[in-house]
Amino acid sequence: EDSSDFYLEIGMMQTYYLIIRKVNELDIRFHRKTSQDLRMQRNEVRLCVAIGYIEEH
Repeated sequence: EDSSDFYLEIGMMQTYYLIIRKVNELDIRFHRKTSQDLRMQRNEVRLCVAIGYIEEH
């Protein structure tokens, strides 16, 4: 499940939410890659927030 708000103009805020309900190794790798990609984009935006939440039942 994911939701995001995209602002295409430089200097605007980008927020990404990723909720993983059932964890497997691929999910963890995907989350790490997403976090790495967002860190590389920080020079293009004023604020970039990535919230990764893993929820197990």
